[in-house]
Amino acid sequence: MLQNVLTNDQGTYVRLGVEKAKREKGTAMITIKSKVKDVCESPEALAVIKEVYPAFDATDPRMKQAYGMSLQALLAFPASGCPKEARLAVAEALEDACIE
Repeated sequence: MLQNVLTNDQGTYVRLGVEKAKREKGTAMITIKSKVKDVCESPEALAVIKEVYPAFDATDPRMKQAYGMSLQALLAFPASGCPKEARLAVAEALEDACIE
């Protein structure tokens, strides 16, 4: 059950290769579970998403309605037109990028 996990110096569990602990500044890493608002405010995260899923449009006026949702929930909506494979690719790309 705890494959690919280790304990960091604070005693919390993190997956190997992906640092999930909060940074010293108190900011967390951007992942597919981050709020849409946080993703849209990060040019680096937007670039990663556009590279994997070019149809993502952060300038769409309706995007502000989704600011409180997770990116994962937004991309799961049928209206987004995002296939499951693209959602998985976005999740992996964001984790690999380690964007704060």
